[in-house]
Amino acid sequence: MPDNQNFRLDPGSKIALVAPAASFDETSFREVIKLIEKWGYNPVYSHCVFEKHGEFAGKDWIRAEDFEKWFREPDVSMVWAIRGGYGSSRILSFLNLDTISSSKKIFLGYSDMTFLHLALVNKGFQGSFHGPNAVELSDLKIEKTEVIYQFLQGAFEFRWKYKEAQILRHGVASGRLIGGNLTCLCHLLGTPFLNPDIWNGALLFLEDCNEAGYRIDRMFNHLKLAGVFDNIKGLVLGSFRNCEPSPNFRSRILDILASFDFPIICDMPFGHNIRQDVLPLGQSFYMNTFEHFLEMN
Repeated sequence: MPDNQNFRLDPGSKIALVAPAASFDETSFREVIKLIEKWGYNPVYSHCVFEKHGEFAGKDWIRAEDFEKWFREPDVSMVWAIRGGYGSSRILSFLNLDTISSSKKIFLGYSDMTFLHLALVNKGFQGSFHGPNAVELSDLKIEKTEVIYQFLQGAFEFRWKYKEAQILRHGVASGRLIGGNLTCLCHLLGTPFLNPDIWNGALLFLEDCNEAGYRIDRMFNHLKLAGVFDNIKGLVLGSFRNCEPSPNFRSRILDILASFDFPIICDMPFGHNIRQDVLPLGQSFYMNTFEHFLEMN
């Protein structure tokens, strides 16, 4: 895989589309295929992605087998999740994570893909990128398609400016940026797929949607009781869409984290929102709230 800051897919590169979790709308999928081809890339996928087993895109072992095989294909440059929903955690025990983590490919996705991202980053994988799942681009909204196109072209700069209003607590920090969906992360704590030492010196990134305030409170308190906040250097909060009014959310976070002094920023363009920027996970980042920026080192 190229250096992440200079990542670029050459024209004609193969992008493998995988379905590790829920089943998806085939019409939307076909629209994304056309978009990828329009961009000049070669989409590939297995027929098994169209299978259905309950709410899942096929049986667990089949989804796991298909996910893993594309990381072994030498001519595939990127593996892209078709949809999140629920189901990725069910395939973890079927995967050879050492084989996948030694791959030089890019894996793109978010939400339920947090299970896979964290399990792979935990193994040292360098290709995890938090960003839109493929079918979400089927409506061709410029806010998402333009971001992904720039990313594939190597034109996306992993640097974000933010406003004073987005700062919950000032400070300067650096460390590996690790995290994803809050709900998924909490469900992975205490399993063999997430070493507690992964938080040491890290910048923690979290996002979520459709969670009531008390559930957000419970999950943040869970992270607190598990010692996650004891070891991180900073907190980056993405979109928390349809959770609770922003003033309530901000007060809740500051109340739970009152005994810590690391910097906190919020409302960053990552997660369940109209705009979803691509965020490299497991890479070194620097945040400086006094100068209002977050950037990849």
